[in-house]
Amino acid sequence: MLVYKPEPHQTEAIKFGGLHHYHILADDMGLGKTFESIAILISRSVSKFLVVCPAHLKYNWKAELMACQDKVPMRDILVVDELSDIKRIMLHDYKVVIINYEMLLEIAFMEILFAKFKNIIADEAHYLKNIQATRTKAFHQYVQDFKPHRLILLTGTPIKNRVDEFYSLFLLCSYNQRGTSGKSIVGMNFFHFQNKFMKWRWKDKYCQYKEYYGVQNIEELEEIKKDKYLRRESFDIRGSKIKDNYIVMNSADYEDEELLKEFEAFQKGVSVDIRAKVKSAKLMAPLTVKYLKGLKDANVGPVVVFTQHIEPLDILTAGLVKVKGLAIGRIDATMSPKKRQAQVDLLQAGKLDFLLGTFGTMSTGYTMIAACNVVFNDPSWVPGDNDQAKMRIDRMGQEKGCTAHHMTGSRVQKYIAKKCNEKSEVIGRVT
Repeated sequence: MLVYKPEPHQTEAIKFGGLHHYHILADDMGLGKTFESIAILISRSVSKFLVVCPAHLKYNWKAELMACQDKVPMRDILVVDELSDIKRIMLHDYKVVIINYEMLLEIAFMEILFAKFKNIIADEAHYLKNIQATRTKAFHQYVQDFKPHRLILLTGTPIKNRVDEFYSLFLLCSYNQRGTSGKSIVGMNFFHFQNKFMKWRWKDKYCQYKEYYGVQNIEELEEIKKDKYLRRESFDIRGSKIKDNYIVMNSADYEDEELLKEFEAFQKGVSVDIRAKVKSAKLMAPLTVKYLKGLKDANVGPVVVFTQHIEPLDILTAGLVKVKGLAIGRIDATMSPKKRQAQVDLLQAGKLDFLLGTFGTMSTGYTMIAACNVVFNDPSWVPGDNDQAKMRIDRMGQEKGCTAHHMTGSRVQKYIAKKCNEKSEVIGRVT
């Protein structure tokens, strides 16, 4: 039994999922995809299923399951932390098993799970976008071999960077043998997909390397999406949208000639060294600390802060820790999933003034609606990551208007913004 009544858009998702056995549920972040996926299975009298998700979201999934079903015994939900838990699976008839993507590489373990559970939810399914990645190949192979009854792929950012990121997810849906997932692309390889739906140009003067970009043949792409893809925008459903506030600071980037040369070369097609990206973010961090102190003085409530790299995260943390009376939380890659969730719980309980983290560790899966302000020290170069980060605070249940504060002011950041805007324009046309 579901504890609460679905919203109209969630009812639509439940009906769509019931009709299409393999599908991509790509609702915008914050619209309740987790609830929708569980409700799809419950509405079809499915009592046992497997959840595959990033490691840091496993306990978040357990909490969601406990919250949206009535009287679910904790003993029937297993979060797999160690491969030794396979013995527990064999000895107890669990209704839900939650594992992380890395475990897909343990063949014997996965064969037992896929044989035992015929209904699968893959959360943050863009983790499976790289068709050459070992875990993606393993997931594809398991789906082909064990032919689950239902496969629900959840992602608020089905493509985060390029159109060809659709390929793996569309192919997974194409393994559905019931004919309920629209046009199959089995038989179309990745390079055929790229050439069909992306533009390309020669990258070097010797015409030896193709660079794919943009999109083409959109009508044919829409035909493939039909019956396997459902997406609704947050603005259309909730009638609100997070406000973007661009803060112009006098960054030291202006004076760093070497850094400027790196990014000027980037504008001409040369890849930027990761050290240049880190340096740019580090130069902005002290200015961000100053701005964050101003937000605290303005009493705007708890604030969530993002950066792309660990070095500026250290600078931000150190700068705020020096201020007496501030409660500072932090999430980084050294922390276990339980500890990361504990930091989010402190924020939600009103016990933190600031929660700081990187895009890689904090931009997906978490609900942080106790805050209505998010600050970007430096943006991700992947537009989807920026969108994911915003939606940590702008989700269902958020009753206040939300603001994303973007620290800007240098020519370097203008270069980054231009590149992200170009990618976002293409993504907006096809999602």
